[in-house]
Amino acid sequence: MKAIGGPGSAGITQPIMPTSNKMKPNTISMTSIYQRYVVMIDECKSFLRCIITDILKTRILFVCLGNICRSPMAEGLFKHLLRTRHPELINLFEVDSAGTAGYHIGDLPDHRMRATAVGHGFELTSKARKITSADLDSYDYVIAMDRSNHGDIELLKRPPYKAKVMLMREFDTGTEFDVPDPYYEGMDGFENVFDILEKNLTAFIKHLQMNNV
Repeated sequence: MKAIGGPGSAGITQPIMPTSNKMKPNTISMTSIYQRYVVMIDECKSFLRCIITDILKTRILFVCLGNICRSPMAEGLFKHLLRTRHPELINLFEVDSAGTAGYHIGDLPDHRMRATAVGHGFELTSKARKITSADLDSYDYVIAMDRSNHGDIELLKRPPYKAKVMLMREFDTGTEFDVPDPYYEGMDGFENVFDILEKNLTAFIKHLQMNNV
């Protein structure tokens, strides 16, 4: 309110009219809320995609005796082949390795096998662990490096289990069944294991593709 009239006169008051800056709807706040809502929906979609992808992943466990030579190379080489030859498949698999014995639990792979991997453009960083009965229920494929490993794995089976237990060289066209243990050999033995695994893992990946895994 303000007074009208000169000095000494009884002022007449009148209401102050609003200026041209009239109150406007809080459009900025509404826009902000909407944007946050869109971001939240996108985050939920992304989270659900991650969960669904994880559930649908094919889980593969490579197994040898001590988990420091053959099986960590199989694990690392399988991942390397996906990265370099089949990048479209890389999110469809979860891969690990283990040993039937607990001689080297917590150790890195043998330094000679790590050197072999580096020579072919990738690294082996897994830590040795021992296979358990629970692995046979949580993995889809358990791949043994030799027949002795395969027999030890069979002894761990406790129903119900879902893993398909196979020999690595089931995918080989030759007559050999076992991936030889290079532990007591020179570097040539480690290179030979790499060559065997590269051939069989390439065939294994093709097998997985043909079976829509």
